[in-house]
Amino acid sequence: MGFMEKQVSDKRTWLEIDGTNGITAVDAQDAPNVAIAVRLGNDSRAEELALEFYDGSQVFSVEIKEGFGARMSAPGYLDATEWTVFDTAEEAEKYLAMYDDGDAEGEE
Repeated sequence: MGFMEKQVSDKRTWLEIDGTNGITAVDAQDAPNVAIAVRLGNDSRAEELALEFYDGSQVFSVEIKEGFGARMSAPGYLDATEWTVFDTAEEAEKYLAMYDDGDAEGEE
């Protein structure tokens, strides 16, 4: 993925939305009403509100997680992989290493 760049966020609060299309991580600052519903224990309301941020037909659960987000992104474009959240920045970097295509060493 030569044109894609690795991105690791600072430590922040994330919402992990689990549903019919797997898990999606959303920065809690981007979805404050969902985060409030989760913190209040209103699971059905949180799941309903989370649909706005989830590309699937049904949300099963929403959880709050503190950590470092990691993804690949194409600068200047909207293309990016989904955020994945890790406990440490080192774990996030290690995860992104799987995107190394191995030809960077041979380039000038």
